[in-house]
Amino acid sequence: MNIFICIKYKGRAFDQIPEIRKILESLGHKTYCFATDAGEISDSKKMMTEALDKINQSDALVVESSEQSFGVGIEAGYGFAKGKKIISIIKDANNQSKTLDGISNNYIIYKDYLDLENKLKNILNNK
Repeated sequence: MNIFICIKYKGRAFDQIPEIRKILESLGHKTYCFATDAGEISDSKKMMTEALDKINQSDALVVESSEQSFGVGIEAGYGFAKGKKIISIIKDANNQSKTLDGISNNYIIYKDYLDLENKLKNILNNK
């Protein structure tokens, strides 16, 4: 599957991208993360056009929602509207979004990367 990783561009969440990507790719999936793969795009309309185009090309979205972000919400909502599988992941259950939970096919609360890998393996192997 082609998986679009939605994650806050700045803050602690950004540092999680390599680990999340490694887990998904070890399970045989191709990943794209706009926050790291698109490069610097100064024009906001061009940025959103490119992000939404990449979501259109994806089969699923993994939405890391440990830190709130309008951009992540827009990407997740667009993916949902386009009928993409939405897998939300969050490290702290206290920050769980009811809205995101409402559009997600799966909502994973994880302790560490091994826990996340095991939970993603169960979900992605049982498409």
